[in-house]
Amino acid sequence: MTQDRQINQAVLVVELHDLLKRLGIAQNYIGFSQTISAVKLSVENPALLSHVTKDLYPSVAEHHNTNWRAVERNIRTVVS
Repeated sequence: MTQDRQINQAVLVVELHDLLKRLGIAQNYIGFSQTISAVKLSVENPALLSHVTKDLYPSVAEHHNTNWRAVERNIRTVVS
């Protein structure tokens, strides 16, 4: 990964973090960081959005050491 891409990733994470906070989503939700991871992975690979439960949620789950069902539930909690 190039340095420019690393900087862009860092900026994306900060912007997503700020956006979720402005939307009133508390950081103490487990889904807060999982939502950021899901968006970050989707930006890196938009094809993941074609099969969210088959590809995206398992990728996020692996990163957060949990299962895809927990990721789906946690993200739904954040969104609702």
